[in-house]
Amino acid sequence: MDIAPPVTGEWTVAQQFSLWIRKADIAETTRATRQHIWRAHVAEKWGDLQVTKVLPPDIKAWVADLVDAKTGVPTIENALGWGSRTGDPPFGLYRAAVG
Repeated sequence: MDIAPPVTGEWTVAQQFSLWIRKADIAETTRATRQHIWRAHVAEKWGDLQVTKVLPPDIKAWVADLVDAKTGVPTIENALGWGSRTGDPPFGLYRAAVG
């Protein structure tokens, strides 16, 4: 699936998530979980940021904050994981975290 942004430098993480969640071939329960995780853990921190500005050290610090806040491993994996399944991995949070 090709969901690359039309204008790379201006495309935000929120736009990427919005496009992915609409096009993802996933069960409705999975979709609901991903949307909840997005709203609860990702949107405020990363939503307005341009995807080209998502840097590995920032993602790693955010994950450390989630761990310190006692966020469960499955939640952290879900928060990071959607980006690795977008069809355009360079724009995912996971890809940014692992370089």
